[in-house]
Amino acid sequence: MQGLPFAAVAERPDHRPACGVSATTRRWDQSRPRRRYSRKRILLRWQGRIAQPIALPVRDLVLHRGILAGRVAALAVFGWATRGESPLYPYRSTREYLVMRVSFHAGAAQFLASAEYFLRADPFSANVIAAIAGRIATGIQPDRDGYLWATVEDGDGRVLGVAMQTPPHALFVSRMPAEAAAALAGALADTGRDLPGVNGAATSTASFAQAWNARTGQTSRVVTTMRMYRLGKLVRPAGVPGVAALAAAPNDIGLVAEWLAAFHDEATPHAPREDWRAFADRRIAGGQVHLWHDGDAPVALAAVSAPAAGVARVAPVYTPPGGRRRGYGAAVTAEATAAAMTGGAEHVALYTDLANPTSNSIYQAIGYRPDHDAAERSFQ
Repeated sequence: MQGLPFAAVAERPDHRPACGVSATTRRWDQSRPRRRYSRKRILLRWQGRIAQPIALPVRDLVLHRGILAGRVAALAVFGWATRGESPLYPYRSTREYLVMRVSFHAGAAQFLASAEYFLRADPFSANVIAAIAGRIATGIQPDRDGYLWATVEDGDGRVLGVAMQTPPHALFVSRMPAEAAAALAGALADTGRDLPGVNGAATSTASFAQAWNARTGQTSRVVTTMRMYRLGKLVRPAGVPGVAALAAAPNDIGLVAEWLAAFHDEATPHAPREDWRAFADRRIAGGQVHLWHDGDAPVALAAVSAPAAGVARVAPVYTPPGGRRRGYGAAVTAEATAAAMTGGAEHVALYTDLANPTSNSIYQAIGYRPDHDAAERSFQ
């Protein structure tokens, strides 16, 4: 058992989680020089009884969500266990981080090689990053000067979180410990990089913004709050008139580009504009755009990405104002979701604006369940 950060005492009757934790440890200090982990002793109690000692590697010590209480709140314990129940990730592994290392990678391919294990362990909060990196690495999407790819690692080289920026868009961050987000903010501030904002998992963006503001003197504000949903069991809506069909080039490119622009202006007017015709052409060529037709006319659109680390993401979903509240959006979303699963996706996810209760209820009605909250913050 040499080299373990600490020894653990645990009881696992019927493999149930422990119900209380007491511990002593040291907080992580960014100014502290790197040192070898010392062995700590943590007592896990089951119904007030201390079990026989067993020594566990940290990566194998998992605690069920909700049992951490009392003095453990003061511990630096973070990280997502990769041995929990995918895709729910209800477990957390305990670990203290004495050292943080931020690595910037030369391109998408190098980034994917370094972050592969993390992207498989948390494919939901990192999906936007993994999808864009995958398209660039395979030549589907061009790489550009100024793109940023970063990983944050602990002292043992384990990736704790990932980040990406494709200017002029905001930095995008995955779920990561607060210390990792702070280390990332400090490293980026040291490079003098100009960031318009930060987007991604809500806890990570809050920690990053706090550290960024402290280092740069800027202020931040929340632009939008979102929730990522992942598919449980698909339930197709009944009684919606019409049929689905894949958008086809060249006939549908103009309509799809028009609707993509309309979605941007309505849902994300603060975000940079794209070349919508080129965007529509690329996604139609990839067989990713589904239209719902009622009679001879298309009435709604849903696009779905190719799987990245096993997760396909539905975005955007758009129904012109005149066709809303008729079920078209739910129907075309269900069609795009089914196509993604048939095409090999292990999971399907989508983001919704928390300020739009209608879309949140619609997606839950067809089988989507919350995974995590996200937020976009701008810097001034």
